[in-house]
Amino acid sequence: LDKEMTADLASSENDLHQLQSDRASLEHDLSEYQSIYTANGYQSDYEVDYGTEEIGVSDAITRTQNDLSQNKQDMDGTQAEREKSTADLQRIRLTLRSFGS
Repeated sequence: LDKEMTADLASSENDLHQLQSDRASLEHDLSEYQSIYTANGYQSDYEVDYGTEEIGVSDAITRTQNDLSQNKQDMDGTQAEREKSTADLQRIRLTLRSFGS
């Protein structure tokens, strides 16, 4: 159980790292889209690359903001899982010590 919880904790740490990296990329993209939007006289129909397609810059801004919101929810959930795993692991190790293991 100790090994399983340690692996769960490591997995949560990796997930958080990836989510933080994704967030930084999304924030960069949002900044770029906002700059393009401003530079083009606030024309919402100005086309930008978004993944494998081209869409209006205002749509790209909206989608990226939605992605940032989802990322925040994912980070909050993963952080909660990490905290639970940490507490569970501490209880497991305390119990193991009480049995002399």
